[in-house]
Amino acid sequence: YGTNKLNNISSSEQTHMDAVGDLIEQYNVGKELVTEQGVFTLDAIRTLYSDLLDKMKVSEVEAFKAATLVEETDIMDIREIKTRFDKVDITEVLDQLECGSENHMRAFNKRLELLEVDYVSLVMPQSEFDEIISAGHMHCGM
Repeated sequence: YGTNKLNNISSSEQTHMDAVGDLIEQYNVGKELVTEQGVFTLDAIRTLYSDLLDKMKVSEVEAFKAATLVEETDIMDIREIKTRFDKVDITEVLDQLECGSENHMRAFNKRLELLEVDYVSLVMPQSEFDEIISAGHMHCGM
């Protein structure tokens, strides 16, 4: 759609995936969930991935809505996952991932605002979404 924002954040996402991959290797867990790009073992993730790809093909607006939804979902998933671990290295990576997702969500939402579209939160309470959006860009340490 003529914007670099999606491509720029894609490289950042690879950094996030590499950090999680390092934890998977270190703790030897979750390897059965790691497959080739775009292939998922869990039906819910496979369906979500397919649905989001379909939406991204519709228009630039739908692509940025889908990208915002991905980040919103990531944030809520990361928050839930953080409650399961007390290892410092894991929580540090999760904190960095949450921070990165918040930055990405702000960037995607800003593009939607430039396109004169108001995004309505689909996963987290709207008040939490608005609070994240109103905060400035954060340095996440990755």
